[in-house]
Amino acid sequence: MSVPFSEDLWQRLSGLWRRDKKEEEEAVGYDDPQLKQMLALVDDAERVLTDKYSDLDDFGRLLDESWRIKRGTGSKARVEKQTAGGWRVPGWCRYAAAVTVLFFSVWGWVTYNRESALPVTGELTDVILPGVSKAELILASGERIILGTQTEIRDIEELGVKITNDTSGGELKYETGSTEDSTITAYNTLIVPKGGEYMVRLPDGSQVWLNSETTIRFPVRFAAGKREVQLCGEAFFKVCRDTTAPFQVSTENGEITVLGTSFNVSTYREDNYWQTTLVEGSVRIAEQGRTVVLKPSEQYTVDRCSGQRKVASVDAGLYTSWVDGKFYFKAYTFEEIVKKLERWYDFTMVYQDEEVKQMRFTGSINKHSPVTEVLRFLEMTTGIRFKVEGKQIVVSKI
Repeated sequence: MSVPFSEDLWQRLSGLWRRDKKEEEEAVGYDDPQLKQMLALVDDAERVLTDKYSDLDDFGRLLDESWRIKRGTGSKARVEKQTAGGWRVPGWCRYAAAVTVLFFSVWGWVTYNRESALPVTGELTDVILPGVSKAELILASGERIILGTQTEIRDIEELGVKITNDTSGGELKYETGSTEDSTITAYNTLIVPKGGEYMVRLPDGSQVWLNSETTIRFPVRFAAGKREVQLCGEAFFKVCRDTTAPFQVSTENGEITVLGTSFNVSTYREDNYWQTTLVEGSVRIAEQGRTVVLKPSEQYTVDRCSGQRKVASVDAGLYTSWVDGKFYFKAYTFEEIVKKLERWYDFTMVYQDEEVKQMRFTGSINKHSPVTEVLRFLEMTTGIRFKVEGKQIVVSKI
């Protein structure tokens, strides 16, 4: 027996523990056959696995290997060895366990302890809201314009280019009626602060989604035969194809050249690594005297600490999910997750126990939910506790 897993179903499952039974039936669709089937798997998986695994670390290792089997990269023998002693994990149970690694822990706890489901609610009363569409545009003339959902820019002409701010979608549009080469080299800069994101449509029609704490510098009008932008931070590019004018992304770590493609670049200075992840098309990366050409679903990573460089096949969706309103994590350390959350939610994490930084998590976060929902979920499924104090969050082991 198998259950097709969807993100929508996960959200509905996750929503069950936040409502009473009547609300569950009315708002979540408790009678949905697929939901009932999944809940049955959850109950079976929880009953069997909690009887077998009292140590969460052992259980986590089993789930991680089960996930790799599902993805075709793990060893079935290793899982069977781990489950020796009279009981072997059925295939459906491995699938259900991998899918519900976080959910059924919460489900079992809250079902039997609903009254005390939020033991530290008093320490999470401060609400840190998610980021919004906001940025600052610095024109070549030096004029600075704060962009947001309330900011309207209409028919600003700069070197023959019309600039329009789409307030409904958080998009900055550059429109030009001519592809003539400009004799003047003039650059605009778009700065997205902490707790923000924005999208810019460049003069050639290419689209760039900018993540929090990201800066992009680009010419008001691209010169003939050349399209070049400068990036610091993280951005997802959807480049319009033009064989006569390659598109180039320059960073302090290297240069990425394309003709027409979709890819993600993460080059935050404070991160331990920088990455380019290709969704479709082809890109050429040049850095430190090296040249690498990526194929779709490949990622080039440079570890700034060790200097190690590698090309690996990846699920590109894990690294572009932020564009679609989600954060997906696969075996990320807590510290890596927090760095992303700090940029989006605009808070600072304070660690009372350094070993918390190396705890690893796999899961999905809706980036438009208050951060306290994420913290409560982590408290219920791990041995850590959070305390929110304004824009500062203190984490410690229980």
